[in-house]
Amino acid sequence: IEVANLQDIPPILGERIRGIEGIESTTSLVTLPD
Repeated sequence: IEVANLQDIPPILGERIRGIEGIESTTSLVTLPD
């Protein structure tokens, strides 16, 4: 990924992190209850 400005990176990482957290939280909610 080519970035013209370093300021363009945080939003991308933020979206990826949110996506990962969303998957983990959803998985935990699905796997916890029996």
